[in-house]
Amino acid sequence: MSALVTPAAGLVMLGLAGHPAWTPRVPVVLLGSVLSVVLYGLLGVGLGALLRNQVAAVAVALAWFMYADYLLTMPLPGLGRWLPTGAARALGGMNMRGGELLPAWGGGLLFAGYVVVIVLAARALTLRRDIT
Repeated sequence: MSALVTPAAGLVMLGLAGHPAWTPRVPVVLLGSVLSVVLYGLLGVGLGALLRNQVAAVAVALAWFMYADYLLTMPLPGLGRWLPTGAARALGGMNMRGGELLPAWGGGLLFAGYVVVIVLAARALTLRRDIT
């Protein structure tokens, strides 16, 4: 329900403020944002399977996506486009301070690559742990 109400409310608020609410780029950004969220979900599942301790998995995810990406891009702004957060932002049609992002399709492929690597590593490790 909130997935329907939020865009409608955003369109109304933008319209009242006099900003164009619908441009030809909006469907692409919406699709990229949805794909980005799906990939983040899969990345979280893979990370949770890779690290069996839930607290550690959440801490690693928060530390990486909230701090490590940004700390790495401070001295090297061009690096941000190649990191997971930069790739997800490119897929979602967002901007990044201090650097250019990949095109949406490139960010999507790169972010999907990160997700595949984490999920395959989690799968391999989980199969090794299985004692049956």
